[in-house]
Amino acid sequence: MKKEKNDAIDGPMPEEDELEQALAAAKQTLRLATADVLKRGILVTSEDWDGEKINKVNPSVGVQKAAIAIIVSLRNLKLQQAKAERKKNAVGASK
Repeated sequence: MKKEKNDAIDGPMPEEDELEQALAAAKQTLRLATADVLKRGILVTSEDWDGEKINKVNPSVGVQKAAIAIIVSLRNLKLQQAKAERKKNAVGASK
């Protein structure tokens, strides 16, 4: 099971354009979620099944958390890609 997970992680790197598009989409999602939290607040009021009003955490807070995690992951992937490219260029230059 662990080998399969490592194979999935070490799989082929996505293209630079795909990374940029994914990063831009994640940043846009973060902006939208942040705008919603600023507009409605961290706690939102909703009605329980019997009509009682309750406060709960704005779902956009979870979206923000996920978007930040995705952005960090994509940035790390870009760094890995750049590192692999530099290593490839260094090996090619030494031959």
